[in-house]
Amino acid sequence: MGLNYRELAYFPRVAAILQQEGLKAGVEVRLEGEEPTLNYQRAMKKEHEMIIWAWNVTPPFPRLYQTLHSRNAYDEKGNLKHQTNNLNAYANEEMDKYVVGMRNAKTLEELKKNAWAAQRLAHEEALFVPGWLVSFARIGCWRWMRWPDSEETQFCTALVDRPRESYVWWIDEEMKEETLEAKMAGRTFPEVQEVHDRYRELEVVVNEDVEFDGGEEGGE
Repeated sequence: MGLNYRELAYFPRVAAILQQEGLKAGVEVRLEGEEPTLNYQRAMKKEHEMIIWAWNVTPPFPRLYQTLHSRNAYDEKGNLKHQTNNLNAYANEEMDKYVVGMRNAKTLEELKKNAWAAQRLAHEEALFVPGWLVSFARIGCWRWMRWPDSEETQFCTALVDRPRESYVWWIDEEMKEETLEAKMAGRTFPEVQEVHDRYRELEVVVNEDVEFDGGEEGGE
């Protein structure tokens, strides 16, 4: 069985570990490391058996329609649909109901119920195998991108790992002009690193009282 991955950073080491662990289970994993652009193109054409990918986990809430709805797997004639984010070519009417329910949810509880149902079904069918996670997000930006300097708005809320999704940033036009002029003149500015870790002090509250009803609930 082939495993496609990007020849980038630590991916080759992870792929090698998976290959070794596969042998212990009697599974031969063929490693197919690729240049990132080629890897993306092959993924979009669905030319893989397994692939290291992680689009399904972007906070603050799941966006599973694009990756799990059947309309992104096959066309009306039953042909494999290329250039969609349903990389597994997965088609299941029950899953369709859940991801549409998530998309059309009017309340947080409705979103949770459909999201958890979709996650449970994905687990049962082994569509996505969690690989690893890190407890931080690393962001790089030009110095002219600015955020409010307060505890409440350090980049964004703790539920979002991408500063741009907080929509509280702005472009400092004077700083941008200064930076571009310095770049043209060959002048540099010192590198600045900031660590925002207030999220470690915040409690994440999960509502354990939301009921889960097997397969009947969902949206249309």
